[in-house]
Order: sequence, then structure tokens, then C-alpha cells
Amino acid sequence: MSLRTMTLRLFAIATLTASAVTVGACGAKAAVVLDYDLSNLPNAVVTTVAPTTVAPGLVATDLSRGVGINATNLTSGFSSNNWATTTASRQNAIDTNQYFQFGFTVAPGGIVSLQQLDVSLRRSAIAAPMNYEWQYSLDGFATGGSTISVAGSPYYASGAFTYLGRSSGDGGVADNFNYMTASVSDQNAGNPMPPLDLTGITDLQNITAGSTVDFRLYAWGDGNGASTNTVALGRNLGPQITGVAVPEPSGLALAGCGICLAVTAAYRRRSKRTAEAVAA
Repeated sequence: MSLRTMTLRLFAIATLTASAVTVGACGAKAAVVLDYDLSNLPNAVVTTVAPTTVAPGLVATDLSRGVGINATNLTSGFSSNNWATTTASRQNAIDTNQYFQFGFTVAPGGIVSLQQLDVSLRRSAIAAPMNYEWQYSLDGFATGGSTISVAGSPYYASGAFTYLGRSSGDGGVADNFNYMTASVSDQNAGNPMPPLDLTGITDLQNITAGSTVDFRLYAWGDGNGASTNTVALGRNLGPQITGVAVPEPSGLALAGCGICLAVTAAYRRRSKRTAEAVAA
């Protein structure tokens, strides 16, 4: 084996090792950045719920309701009634503030990218609101919110989606999200919604310090509901967002990244000097 061949092989090994250390120490992985655990809510009227998980670098708001709906009691659920009945429509839900809401602000020096939104819903009866739409806003909904849609999704392609599971009735069996398009009874525990992919929304990637993001879930029926019919977030699983949040770039995390970058640079300088010496 020649000296030149040996040197090139050592250069390749050194570069790969330094790169692996950099990714391991500095590469951020997706995790829950915001969560509202509803499992401990009592069977009482709860007006707001504080977040149970907030990633470093974020400042979150409480889970709340629009003024157009009323709070009602549900163990391990954030429930509301008084949804529009005869005037039910998407536009009416927006105009009359019939929604659930939560959000966050990115703290100074932080940055966050959002990956996925998960939540469970529970309907009390067959005539409870069955139409829904997620929206987000970067200005506190001072202007119209942006509809969250996912191209190619069997549930969220157009933004608005249906959920037809209900706690009333007997014998219904939840299977592979069948409650999204069929009336499935006996779902007192609520049902998990299909995960909502946020990665394709440019506004929700690389959100910088000082930015505020609010989410709303609007709901409306078919005009045949009663004011006593309820829709709830939960039971148990409230809104949960997965993503990558990087707090203020100071302290140990930044020091680790700096060391990794310094090691990488040192390897590159050493390799360059060795290659020049061999060539000479």
C-alpha cells in the first residue's frame, strides 16, 4: 500500500467521523413541542387549560374557546355546547367565533419548525357538529386565518373534514378511522383524528423569535342540531404538536455545536496539509 493511498483513506475516515459527531451533538430531532394533556380534567366546567408540555424556546397560551360557544363539563375532556343549529355553516362558525384555540410565541433567540398536529375529538350525539376545519394565523386572527390542508390526504385535502363518531347509541366499533366518514356510535372515550401533517406549510417552518402562531378548530353542523349537543377535545388527548424547537443559542448546546464545528474544521485543515505534503 502506498503512502498516498494510506493518506487518502485516513482523510476519508477522519472527515466521516467529524461529520457524525456534528450531527449527533447539534442535529435537532423531532419531539413534542406543545401538548395539552386533558386526562386530569374534572367533571366540571373548565374555561381554559394550561399547556402541560412546552418546549424550551416557546411561550404557550392556554387552550380556550371562542365566545360563540359555551363551556360544559366532561371528565378528561374540554367540552362545549351551544354550537349553531339552524344557521350552521363554515362561514357562520367563523363569523360567530365558534372554535377551540391555542398557540405559542417563539422566545428571543429561539426558532421552531412544526411537523404534526394530533388531537382526539368527541361528539355527544348524531346531530352534534360534524364538520371541522383547522386554521392558523400569524397575526392573532386580526385578518382571516389560513386553512390547513394536506394535498393527497384522504381526510384533509380540502381543509374542511368530517368526524361522525358519537358517544350516543350502542354497538359501534372504531376501526381504521371509519368514524371520519361513517356514523359510528358508542364512542364515549372520543376518537383520535388522523395525524395532520404540517411539514408542507412554509409559514410553520423555521418560525423565528418574536413570531406568534395561533391555531383554531372551527366546527359546524348540518342545521339539524340542538344547542345541548356537545363537541369536545379529548378525552385525554388534547392538541399536541410535534416539531423541532431550538431555544436561545447560548450555553451548553451552543458550546457543543461550536466544539463539533471546530473539530470538523481541524480535520479539514490537517487533511489539506497532509495532501499538500504528499503531493510535494
